[in-house]
Amino acid sequence: MARIIPVLDLDRLDQGASELRTFLFDLRTAARDVGFFYLSGHGISASEISDVLDASRRFFA
Repeated sequence: MARIIPVLDLDRLDQGASELRTFLFDLRTAARDVGFFYLSGHGISASEISDVLDASRRFFA
């Protein structure tokens, strides 16, 4: 059975104690049940991500 990769939004960390507890629960669940997850709301631009991926491809070529 295929699993959906969870997406966790780091912007939730700035929304108060209740949302922090919910985020941490979601993080724990994703790590335990799926083993990995996507992060959004991290503030890293798409071009920066692309540059890092390009550099890693060159490094490991």
